[in-house]
Amino acid sequence: HFRSLKELSLVTYQPEYALPLLHALNGSRMLTKLTLLFRTNDMRASPPFSHAPMVLEAISHLPTVDSLEITFAHSYSHTDPLLPDTPPFHTQLFTQLFKLRRLRHLTLEVFFKISVTDQDLRDAADAWPDLEDIALLFIDADRFPPHSMVENVVPISLIGVQALYNGCPH
Repeated sequence: HFRSLKELSLVTYQPEYALPLLHALNGSRMLTKLTLLFRTNDMRASPPFSHAPMVLEAISHLPTVDSLEITFAHSYSHTDPLLPDTPPFHTQLFTQLFKLRRLRHLTLEVFFKISVTDQDLRDAADAWPDLEDIALLFIDADRFPPHSMVENVVPISLIGVQALYNGCPH
């Protein structure tokens, strides 16, 4: 199963289509860079974020990945009354990525509610001591109505950022 594959970029409308491929890569010893873009504008399709737990679990079994970019997005209009009221993307999902001990580059872009705390950043510093850059991009406020913004979520503060900075000397 793709024994020589070092880099993989995949764009799909539905994350469930990517799962068989990610499972086939399970335990790969060569894959170092993974870029995944899940985007849909079809209101009838299940939103990309509904499969986030399964996708992140599959990714967590790719021990040699050192560069990871993931985008879970949808292109629903903020004027559409059917805009889904999504549950928060919880810390437990983010922390699945802590199994990627070689991670040096992380970009996580999500267009839905997310909960990442200062403690998560402290834990990230412990899990990814070689981390060189991180981009956590949450909800495009210009595209979503105020009611879809993050509510009841503990924000990241400078304490968490400092812990990440101190724990990742690169």
